[in-house]
Amino acid sequence: MLRTALAAGLLLHLAAASAGAQGPAEAPSAVHAVTARAIRASEAGALRVFLDCQQYTPCYWNYVKTELTYVDYVNVREAADVHILVTSLGTGAGGREFTMRFIGLGDFAGMNDELLYVTLPTDTEELARRGFVRMLKLGLVRYQLRAGLAGPLEVTHEASPSAARPANAARSGSDPWDYWVFRARFNGRLDSESASRDRETGGSFSANRVTEAWKLSLSGYQNYREARYTYSDGSSYTSVRRSFDVTGQAVKSLTPHWSAGAKAFVAQSTYENKDRVLNGTAAVEFNVYPYAESTRRQLTFQYLVALTDLDYKEETVYQKLRETVASHTLRSSFDLRQTWGSLSADADFSQYFHNPSLRRRSLAVEADVRLFKGFALSVFARTAAIHNQIYLPAGDATDEEVLARQRQLATSFRHTIHVGVSYTFGSIFSNVVNTRLSNFVGG
Repeated sequence: MLRTALAAGLLLHLAAASAGAQGPAEAPSAVHAVTARAIRASEAGALRVFLDCQQYTPCYWNYVKTELTYVDYVNVREAADVHILVTSLGTGAGGREFTMRFIGLGDFAGMNDELLYVTLPTDTEELARRGFVRMLKLGLVRYQLRAGLAGPLEVTHEASPSAARPANAARSGSDPWDYWVFRARFNGRLDSESASRDRETGGSFSANRVTEAWKLSLSGYQNYREARYTYSDGSSYTSVRRSFDVTGQAVKSLTPHWSAGAKAFVAQSTYENKDRVLNGTAAVEFNVYPYAESTRRQLTFQYLVALTDLDYKEETVYQKLRETVASHTLRSSFDLRQTWGSLSADADFSQYFHNPSLRRRSLAVEADVRLFKGFALSVFARTAAIHNQIYLPAGDATDEEVLARQRQLATSFRHTIHVGVSYTFGSIFSNVVNTRLSNFVGG
């Protein structure tokens, strides 16, 4: 391998000298850097890869390590030759679009690339992870070539167009469903003990059509939960919670930065004392960055105006059994995913027009940051000032209703915070996969 690398470096040097007779020659320092990379990589025998999957992005770790075996996986970015930053978003059809950013480090600095991989809603996990690994392999080819490790690589081409273009099939051919995707689900659960019984049933449906110009959806769900508790004296208490929601919405893409939409829904929630809710909402959104960059960064501002008609199960604290109210909401969201980690923040302010003192403010921040080699900090914090619970029933909740969480309780605030730190040290390599007794708990 060393002789192969030296020969590759010599050929590059001769090619640069030959090009000098016809045009500008490559700088000698660049040629020497390529030669040095080839020698070092050949001696090491493998590229060092740091696979970095951002939050809510599956990366099929065990499968990747068993299928892509000619690289060394390292635990820290500083030890890698190539940093692969993977982010993802759900597609309108129910699949997932992965953005893979290949970032060269050290001697490969400046060699960057980006690939997209899209799964279909009908793909099994096996199909999804197989395509994921295929894209990783393709993205690493240029680094293998520049490092002098191309000897074992081989290029093949499958002629089947359906297998070659799963992500763009609808763009290049006819779609009998015109981009519509339908789903229906039903679930049931039963838990039974000597002193309690809990049963729950539910179902949902959705119809979605997403194109570059429009996003249309119709969805609904229904849930019923009944819990029965038996006290030591033989008496019992039964808690019942019902809810349903049917929502339709349409969103129009106006420009690379502007969008507008409308939404309407009908709903019920015994937990929130709502026997029937009818709502209509109009919204407009501005994204500081183009929507095409949304897998890596977003800064959006939304303004919403809503009209809601409410029928209550019980008279509220404002002596209402039915009312129609108008409200507006201003919302801002920031999301950034980079090589050092991720950062997101959401700010929200809503208010009723008929009584401006009925309002709600909230702020949430989430960060996962690598501060230095091996050390990472994760923070999640949310705070809300709540002064808009117009639906609360009059009177105090019983002890049973509180314990069984059968109804929403009055509150003026809600705070949540999670903080975590981690420090990784020891071997930088993480190539080995061992799944023995992976579900083993206890002794």
